[in-house]
Amino acid sequence: GQAAATKRINVGKNNKIRAICLDFHLITRSIQERRALAEEEIENGRIQNNIAKAAAAAPTRNIQPDTSVVESFANLLGVKL
Repeated sequence: GQAAATKRINVGKNNKIRAICLDFHLITRSIQERRALAEEEIENGRIQNNIAKAAAAAPTRNIQPDTSVVESFANLLGVKL
């Protein structure tokens, strides 16, 4: 009888420990997700910044499309442009 009495588990204390562990897990997971999102936003900002720099560095001359193929088809079909 006494062996059974010494092996009693305090369920209330066990539940409190589980609740604390769960809270700790949720808090640490939330922190890790926020860090990952922040790093992703920083990386996206870098990419956008690089795109903006490349666009600013691109030549500003007027770029015209090559219409020679369209003109060739028009000539073959007898269409005047």
